[in-house]
Amino acid sequence: MEISSEDDLRRWLKGKSADWARVIAVRAALRVFTLVLSIDAIPGSRFPTEQKHSLILQAFRASFVSWAAVRYATQEMTTATAAAAAAATDAADAATDTAGYDAYAAADAAAAAVAAAAYAAYGDAYAAAYAAAAAAAHNFGVAETQSWVAVSDDCNWLNESDGTLVAEPLWLSDVRDEPYYRANFPDWARRPLDLFAASELGTSTSFGLIVAWYRAILPNSMDNPPRSLFGERAHIEIALKPDEFWTVTDARSVEQIMDEVADIAGWQAPEFQDIAGLPTGDQWSRVKRQLRAELGEDVSESWFGRVDLESDGPDETVLLSVPTRFLKQWLQAHYYDLLLKLWKLENRKVNQIEFIVRRKGLEEDHRKNIPSAALIPPEPDQGPGPQYGVQRGRLSEKISFPKGDESARQAGLHKRLKANAASLARSLKASNRYVELAAAAEEYALLLDEPVESSDVTGLWAVGGALSSFAQSYRDQNVGRTFADPLEPQLEALLLSVSRQHGAFIMGFEEGRDLVNRADEYALDPARLGEIALPGNEILRELTENRELVDERTRALHRPVRDSAAELGWSTSRVGYSAYLIVRNGVRAMIKFSVGENPNLGTVLGILAGAL
Repeated sequence: MEISSEDDLRRWLKGKSADWARVIAVRAALRVFTLVLSIDAIPGSRFPTEQKHSLILQAFRASFVSWAAVRYATQEMTTATAAAAAAATDAADAATDTAGYDAYAAADAAAAAVAAAAYAAYGDAYAAAYAAAAAAAHNFGVAETQSWVAVSDDCNWLNESDGTLVAEPLWLSDVRDEPYYRANFPDWARRPLDLFAASELGTSTSFGLIVAWYRAILPNSMDNPPRSLFGERAHIEIALKPDEFWTVTDARSVEQIMDEVADIAGWQAPEFQDIAGLPTGDQWSRVKRQLRAELGEDVSESWFGRVDLESDGPDETVLLSVPTRFLKQWLQAHYYDLLLKLWKLENRKVNQIEFIVRRKGLEEDHRKNIPSAALIPPEPDQGPGPQYGVQRGRLSEKISFPKGDESARQAGLHKRLKANAASLARSLKASNRYVELAAAAEEYALLLDEPVESSDVTGLWAVGGALSSFAQSYRDQNVGRTFADPLEPQLEALLLSVSRQHGAFIMGFEEGRDLVNRADEYALDPARLGEIALPGNEILRELTENRELVDERTRALHRPVRDSAAELGWSTSRVGYSAYLIVRNGVRAMIKFSVGENPNLGTVLGILAGAL
């Protein structure tokens, strides 16, 4: 069943339980509540601080009281919810009168909260439908669609389940914009909450209670159920406070009201200045704990396990060192904003993060400092192709460096190829059309950003081979299947140029020549390729997507090969051999290092049996 408008919802609610309508209204308002918090960022010169804080207070009150009325349905909260609705309405009207367009999103979200609170007080289908519509209409496009999909999910849940919907996560479908986020809510709702949580108001005053409460009912991790943060007694006491308690007067400020709410809840704001005063190393330890909480152990260890804190940066700059330029580029491109946000939570003076590449000697010292118990046992030769070790029980590709004087001979070609690959990656990203090809080009450009002597030859061969396979297929337009969206001429020319240069570059390495020759021989056996392709695709998918088995850096290297093999087929080019070696060597390494104790590996090995 699909609900996509106020009329749809009103028709569906006809004849349904009043409790159903009430919980749908409240949850719709809660999903957009975080937009109210964005009003704190409007400069005080255009929107008085006291008025901003008053709107946040009254919108929180309306949202909290209406949530409590549904959560604790045995309590009579009609008077409290009606008063909260009226106060929030007045605050929202004042916001739009004073701040105009800047306050629209926050005031509109507040209006949705008001509608939900009004429905919790009076209970009719029209109020419930209006609440959902007000929540959905706060924005257009994807945000509006997601809001209505969430309402549809709630309706379907009520049709199919016997539990208590208000105790379920606010978003029943996965709406994360990035898979590494642990909390399930969309980016347009996440951003204002994160910014408010990192602000002075959110970190050093009792307004931080709002963030803590919201994250608890969201919840803040897909692995955890929503929870009642302060306990039933405190929730009911706060919700039933009379209008006078929430009214700002000359003798009683917004901040004092929030302090009293915090006292009832037993919640205390963290001492922000004490945190900022910690030694920088202690702050880094706290940031790393937050990274593990946000990203999970696998992703955090893959990308930040070899990141060190340096001590010679200015107060407002965090200086972090990494072993390779590839890691530096990746962290800057994918994790800079998250890292800066977490540092600001520890020290609001920080306004930038700078990555530097450690000198080789320092990296060797870094490795010597690893406790012997944590060292990975030596791995036997796996044959040609990617070589794998295991870090923290997960597969991790080992960099294959050039040999002898190969680096010096390749320097000129590397410089030209690096520039062209970067240009190709930028152009494909700007076109916003060729998703798999753009991802392969970006990964290839990142690999080339390393100096020649630090290059991962096997990684370049595998990812560059996937890129070349795409080039061949776009050129021929019908290898394995016909592309519905041909490349633009200038993009095709640049892609073919990069593909040709890649061939010359990879042949300049002894290991590269060996892999190319083996791939050519392998491609001459279509019968074997046909036997391997089906189970191989399943295993390659696991090695690209399964976070339990493979660290993120290695999955990023596998992804272009997986995409090319799936799109073009294993027998169309050398990409089939790349895929074969990843599958063969990856599974051998997992078995060797006993990752097979992970129950997910049983599925992989079951697919593999008899195929390779």
